[in-house]
Amino acid sequence: MDFRRILANAIARRIAFVLVAAVLAWCGMGKAQAQAMCGLTRWQDAINATYPSSNYTFPSRAAAQAACNSVPSTMAEPAVSGWHYPIAKQACTLNAASKNFTLKAARTGTNYHPTCNQSHQTWSPYTNSATGWYFNGDICPAGETWNADTQTCFNSQRCLDKSALGNGLISGTATSACIDGCAFAAPDGGTTLSFNGSNFVTMSKGWQPTGAACAAGTPTPNTEDPQVCKDLGNGQTACVKQDGQECYKGPIGDPMQFCWKPGEVGDKNDGKNRQKRNAGETPIAPNLSLPSGDNLQQKGPPIVTQVTNNNTTTTTTTTNFQTQHGTDANGGGKPSNDGEPDDGSGEGEGDGEEGTATGGGDCKSPPIVTGDQILGMVANQAWQTRCAVEAGNGVKVTGDVGNCAEPFSVEGTHANAQQLRAMRAQICKGDANGDGQPDWTKPDGTEAGDGGGDDDEPGFLSRVVNTDMLDTGGFLGGGGQCPQLGELEFGPFGSFSLDSQPYFCDLIALMRGVVILVGVFLALRILTGDVL
Repeated sequence: MDFRRILANAIARRIAFVLVAAVLAWCGMGKAQAQAMCGLTRWQDAINATYPSSNYTFPSRAAAQAACNSVPSTMAEPAVSGWHYPIAKQACTLNAASKNFTLKAARTGTNYHPTCNQSHQTWSPYTNSATGWYFNGDICPAGETWNADTQTCFNSQRCLDKSALGNGLISGTATSACIDGCAFAAPDGGTTLSFNGSNFVTMSKGWQPTGAACAAGTPTPNTEDPQVCKDLGNGQTACVKQDGQECYKGPIGDPMQFCWKPGEVGDKNDGKNRQKRNAGETPIAPNLSLPSGDNLQQKGPPIVTQVTNNNTTTTTTTTNFQTQHGTDANGGGKPSNDGEPDDGSGEGEGDGEEGTATGGGDCKSPPIVTGDQILGMVANQAWQTRCAVEAGNGVKVTGDVGNCAEPFSVEGTHANAQQLRAMRAQICKGDANGDGQPDWTKPDGTEAGDGGGDDDEPGFLSRVVNTDMLDTGGFLGGGGQCPQLGELEFGPFGSFSLDSQPYFCDLIALMRGVVILVGVFLALRILTGDVL
């Protein structure tokens, strides 16, 4: 019995020893894995690897900063019971007075078990900090200053030497931009745009370098993309082009947008789509019943845009519409094409026409102008002047002043008649009869006058260049007949008659043509002055 008891105790002690050894072995393995940190370098090991010793001094600021920056971006810090915290490196910051650097690293918020397959969230506002990386010499080279925002040496002249930027857009309402560490400012103070009360971009025409360093967080201007856009929700998007045009698209189901110049209001149509823009914050709906019998239906909520420059704010409201049955939104007639591709590649000028003018051929019906509002004003003024001329002076006017493809003429020298000629020239942009040839190049008097002089006055080239002003007489005139050349006397050898040989006359005729050609060229230079 005693033997069995002794044996049982021995076995129990053996089992206990094995269990204790296993526990100790597991703990040792856990400690080893805790040191490995699941592949991450321990914080202190990373610091020691980049900073040789506590009394080591780097030869320059650049060398010390480079060593500090070489610390891994993610490290680990041991925690209790073998767990560890991953930590993320922050910036190396210069201590100018002591000429060294401080590096901090913050916990990421998750800690890991030594087996690396267990983790749990924890948050503790704990930051590791290390100071060292001392250096000798000056902080920056001569002519440069330290920029605490960028932690670099800054050369003001380098920034001042940079070229001004073109048109550029930056996010939000910032009035300065940053490129290559140099600050740029808007010479006009910048123009800020917001959509539906949300600040979007600031644009400027030609950002100028200020010679200052960029402040932290200063945006870089977008000078490359044709436009930048903002999703407004409800299927609508607002964009701003580099030249300041504001473009709106959706929700109309087509890959297109309508673009508006600053301050422009009115209606724009493209197929079944219409967009209306009016001043103020309250939308003004168009006539929803079209002459075609179709109806316009609003698509999406209005978009309120505010543009601010020099403390002056312009507010417009833009609303999308679409025809119920898919007919042209302009109500009929010529199909409209005011839209453009929604990638900003268009010019925002509708169908590319400068405007058309029809009607006004007589005083019974006024002209009808589309597209160009200035053209419309000129055409209507010209029509009213024409009718006043005919009624008060008995002047005959033929043709439509606004139709440059048809002939147009005014008889008389009355001031209103001259004004009417000038309006025709303005509307048709120097091509009064619409034949595609600039008026000033016509020598036959058919070109439009400048509003002065008699109606039968010749045209510009007819007045400046004509054969009446050239001397066609003299030796080289002659009506084309060969001159008398006479005889050559050779003393005792006799004489020789030049008129006896016809080839002398042929040679002179050839020389005559060359001399006349050169003379005409020189005469034209003299007569036309600086015209040619």
